Amino acid sequence: GEIAQALAADNLFLDRAADQRRGDFAQLLTAHGPCLRAGELRPAGALRGSWRMDCAQGAIEAEIWLSPTTPTLVQVLKLVAVPPAEDLAAD
Repeated sequence: GEIAQALAADNLFLDRAADQRRGDFAQLLTAHGPCLRAGELRPAGALRGSWRMDCAQGAIEAEIWLSPTTPTLVQVLKLVAVPPAEDLAAD
């Protein structure tokens, strides 16, 4: 929606449109259930980081890259499903 557009750098939706990304996230939530806890941010530099969201069934790994502009905007947002079996093996 409007919040995503306001936070997005010009290139965020070039590879995948906003409505497609919204659908992808909805599919992740359907497959994994509600996210119960977000882990700590793991920085990979001043403008990049990742974190894990533990869900009712499995988890979602998130990675974000921010723009070096003012205001800082989201350039890359990747969400990767972690199935329940792999989630348990990671503990």
